[in-house]
Amino acid sequence: MSDEFENPRQLELFPNKREEEIELTKEQKFAPEEIENSNRIFKSATPKYDISWYVKWISSILILIALSIRAADYPRIYDMWFGFVGMIGWTYVGILWKDRAIIIMNVISTALLLIGLLTHYRGSF
Repeated sequence: MSDEFENPRQLELFPNKREEEIELTKEQKFAPEEIENSNRIFKSATPKYDISWYVKWISSILILIALSIRAADYPRIYDMWFGFVGMIGWTYVGILWKDRAIIIMNVISTALLLIGLLTHYRGSF
């Protein structure tokens, strides 16, 4: 057995690795050059833990609530309000990311939901 490994099981699992490589494997921390050059490490294409990350998730949850309300056949107005706020959030995220597909999809959806809300509160639009 090698002196490098404190735990004999480490030697069994990783017979050709040094101790620092084992630590990287256990904690899932990778060197920057390894992240850059690896095809096996999942890299998110979107920012994490900035304002867009929070708006994205809150908006997604609101849209899922709207869809659940629609599926459960609750009053349509709740579906429209949750969807409207969620679409505004996603429009904001699209603007931050400069993603035209997200912007166009959500601006149109927001406009349609706004028409639905105005029709509900004011009658025929």
